[in-house]
Amino acid sequence: MDWQLLLSSDRMRRSASRNSRVEATDLAVAVARPVSTRSPFQQDADLVVFSAAFRRLQDKTQVQPLSEGGRVRTRLTHSIEVASVGRSLGSAVAHGLRDRRAFDAERCYAVASVIHAACLAHDIGNPPFGHGGEDAIQAWFQTHPQVLRGLTPAQAEDLRAFDGNAQGFRILTQLENYRFDGGLRLTSATLGTFMKYAVQAADRVPGGPAVACRKPGFFTSERQYVEGLRAGLGLDQGLRHPLAYLVEAADDICYAIVDLEDGFDAGLVDFRDAAEVLSAIAGIAEQRGEGRAEHLQKLRGVAIGKLIDAVSAVFLDAEPELLSGGAVDELCASTSFGPLLHEAKALAASQIYTAPSVVERLLLGQRVLSALLDELVAVVDKLEEVAFDRAQLRGRAASVAHLLGEAFQPRTRHAALLAVTDFISALTDRAALALHRSLAGAL
Repeated sequence: MDWQLLLSSDRMRRSASRNSRVEATDLAVAVARPVSTRSPFQQDADLVVFSAAFRRLQDKTQVQPLSEGGRVRTRLTHSIEVASVGRSLGSAVAHGLRDRRAFDAERCYAVASVIHAACLAHDIGNPPFGHGGEDAIQAWFQTHPQVLRGLTPAQAEDLRAFDGNAQGFRILTQLENYRFDGGLRLTSATLGTFMKYAVQAADRVPGGPAVACRKPGFFTSERQYVEGLRAGLGLDQGLRHPLAYLVEAADDICYAIVDLEDGFDAGLVDFRDAAEVLSAIAGIAEQRGEGRAEHLQKLRGVAIGKLIDAVSAVFLDAEPELLSGGAVDELCASTSFGPLLHEAKALAASQIYTAPSVVERLLLGQRVLSALLDELVAVVDKLEEVAFDRAQLRGRAASVAHLLGEAFQPRTRHAALLAVTDFISALTDRAALALHRSLAGAL
């Protein structure tokens, strides 16, 4: 791999086959615009932040569904925090590469900006109710095999193994802003860094040695975009962009550390247990006279700083191997703090994720999504009966199709099912709950 290609500012545009470089037909428009003081990668971050999909993260589950009062993180606050950690990792790594790879100041800045933009978007494809929502969508398609008739095996597996990472790539390249015309038209560097997993569902190897192949990173419907992206970045099939490892690490750092702070604030995690784990990472003993919440906040801040230093050092050590396409493990696990992070996650799993209040709300969310899929896929069946002529739908099917919006004009069963999962994924937690109640009573 070559950093010059990996930091490409080419943009996804009108079709999967067309490169984002400005062509002759676009040149007059490009010249007429004033030179921007923002880098292309800063523009990427702005495009993500001002997108509707990003705003919806404010009411999507991070760990505790349907939380009240703003005491704990949502997907939105989590994404902002991950982006902050990611930018710090990018800055540290870029300065470490300055002498090794002759990075100038502009390229150093570009690395931090690319990671910042990709981190902002890293959860943009998550459905309502977090990973519980993913599980619900997967389970529904796995238990309704007849719904997948007429699809190719790869298309069917995309739905059976529905994943927020793949949905995120679809949102960024297809659904937001320029719909089915390049999406947000982000730079190649940001899209490549965003793509945490490098295979589609049919090719994944759960638990395999290659971390980039353990989960789906894109759907069959976006395969052409991925192939064009790989060509522009100089990435071989199945390989991650090296900076994707830092996005993964920023996410890992935040949820391993921050979940404990949120768990304590919500009354789910014992203070002593949380303080013991965080103190071991931060290297700070308990301070007399501090409030418990204040002490955990201090531990959280120092622990994240220590992890940023450790992860950036591991990345710099692994960078030659990454550029050659070699196998590299998750960065956080490769630091000296790996066992302590594992302990932090185990504590969260035992005291937060399995807490009755959390489980009950997750089960509610899963029931809601399953019921919505029952309703919406029934419309797909009715639509297929009338040769996908939406104007011929009548009664309840026509009413539910109206909820899917004017853009719901599929011409194949596969496109219709994707439109359903697009709609489901775009719902917030409370919007999903409200729609479920409405369909149960009003239509």
